[in-house]
Amino acid sequence: MNRLKKKAIILSIAGFIAGILIGIIISLLTASSEETPTNLWSRLIYLLAGGIHGAIAMGSSIIYEKEDWSIAGVTITHFVITLASFYTLGTIQGWLNFGDAVFWIITIVFIVVYIIIWLANYLAYKRAVKEMNNDLEKIQEKK
Repeated sequence: MNRLKKKAIILSIAGFIAGILIGIIISLLTASSEETPTNLWSRLIYLLAGGIHGAIAMGSSIIYEKEDWSIAGVTITHFVITLASFYTLGTIQGWLNFGDAVFWIITIVFIVVYIIIWLANYLAYKRAVKEMNNDLEKIQEKK
């Protein structure tokens, strides 16, 4: 198994665990004192969906390792994968309805977050390139 596949599997497992932990925290914060078997099953499904979403989001972050893609390209690809999985899982669970205000708020938040991610990556890579260029200039000056 190559390094990227292994890393994607590890990231997916970590994302699944993180998704479940976040789901547990949310469940604890929103739990009522009267839990019914139906409610418990829906919470388990909710936790499983959170784990799946975490696995998809973290596992697909391996795409940032693609050195031959632009920062915008990998960010947009990860955005589409993550948002599509979120929409799919939210719709299956019945708490996300297309066209509702919540749908549009979530979409706007996703877009803003991914613009911030792209900007942070862009600035980090720009700084790294500048440092490499400075190092190359120093090497040229020594010759």
